[in-house]
Amino acid sequence: MVSAFKKIKLYLKGLLRGEEQENRDDILLGIVEAALKREDIAGAINELKRIKEDYYLFLGVRITVRKIIEIIQRKMPRLGKLPKHERTHFIKYLKDLIVLANSVTKERLRALLFVDIAIAFYLIDESLEGDLALKTSLDIAEKLQDDDVVFEIVYSLIESSLLEKAGYAMNLVRNRKKLDTILSYLALHLYKEGKEEDAAKVIAHIQSDFHKVMALYKIAEFEAERNKEKATAILKRAIELSENIKNAVLKFEAFVKLTELQDELVGKSRFL
Repeated sequence: MVSAFKKIKLYLKGLLRGEEQENRDDILLGIVEAALKREDIAGAINELKRIKEDYYLFLGVRITVRKIIEIIQRKMPRLGKLPKHERTHFIKYLKDLIVLANSVTKERLRALLFVDIAIAFYLIDESLEGDLALKTSLDIAEKLQDDDVVFEIVYSLIESSLLEKAGYAMNLVRNRKKLDTILSYLALHLYKEGKEEDAAKVIAHIQSDFHKVMALYKIAEFEAERNKEKATAILKRAIELSENIKNAVLKFEAFVKLTELQDELVGKSRFL
């Protein structure tokens, strides 16, 4: 039998080993960040392979994928299309990152990594690989039945203007309030892209009066910098709709935001 003293020693040794690993992974993550600042993706991935702890591996893979996305988004408008050799490099990097993402044990974190990887593949026109990565992400989210995870997946897709993919992912959202929040954000995104009619259609599909008002408020806030009269008209519609909000707390929250924006618009008009 193992004595109580030996058990305590083994327990403390395990704790110290855990702390040593955490400190080591923290240092490795710092090295990964430094490599990414130099845009040394291959070097960052080599360091990622040495990280053991889930949390640090998740962070490391995520910032690496997002750095790849940042580089692609910067180069694409200038070049029109990535050179073949660069595209080949990015595909290899992303496949290496898939292996690392699969080693993250927490499913929620793994789902978030795979949607980022999917977005990177879509950006370099690797639709099949993108669809496989997105399916992996959505399969995990569906298994977890976690609307928060689906929300983050949809949000990431909308941010990258992958609206068709976002629409598909929205089908997994079970919580109506979260779906209305997503639709509200989608309406703003469409409006910013100049698709005003599409934005209006999305707002029409929002069930919650509060989220409809918030969608209009955000659009009016965006428009205020470009066209004060148009922003005022949108805000007026939002104020009218706010009368339909049943929840007193939400109604007051909407009132405060709408009033602040209204005062700002009136102030602007006085000095124009």
